[in-house]
Amino acid sequence: MHETAPWGVENQPPYLNMAIEVETELGPEALLHVLQDIESEVGRAKTYRWGPRVLDLDILLFNQLVMNTEELTIPHPYMHQRVFVLRPLNEIAPGVKHPLLQSSISELLKKAESRSS
Repeated sequence: MHETAPWGVENQPPYLNMAIEVETELGPEALLHVLQDIESEVGRAKTYRWGPRVLDLDILLFNQLVMNTEELTIPHPYMHQRVFVLRPLNEIAPGVKHPLLQSSISELLKKAESRSS
């Protein structure tokens, strides 16, 4: 778990970021709905873009699937640019390759860290 400064809208408390790997028989859309239900159950309410929230669950990768629908984009479209996403993901999947960029998570993290310094 990593505590990081807020991104996008900076006038809010720090965030706790983490990544987990799960096995599921659900498809990506069904998994998204389960995650949205969990967010609702813990009290997440829609406010404004990048605003404070109790919980934000994102699907970063789904095996090597590439999809872009109105509801869901996989891989997450900004994950390769965000150190706060890549750092915890690198702890559990450093060698996994981004299906579009064909770079490993550890390589993407190094690039993102060099851009942010």
